[in-house]
Amino acid sequence: MPRQYEAIRDRMVAKGKSYDDAQASAAAIYNSRHPNSPVTGNSDKRKGKAKRGQAKLGSLGARYPTFP
Repeated sequence: MPRQYEAIRDRMVAKGKSYDDAQASAAAIYNSRHPNSPVTGNSDKRKGKAKRGQAKLGSLGARYPTFP
């Protein structure tokens, strides 16, 4: 596990959260800060968010550009 995730989790446990709740909260916080390398099990499904105005259209993107 990444050091940042463990630090967030340990800080929450020290503040009085249960270990399971701290794990879930720390994973959510870490994943929001590191969208391209999440700490959850199925990391191959999510590879970051599309930037604003750049929808993933595949081959249609060249013919129909999106505008911000």
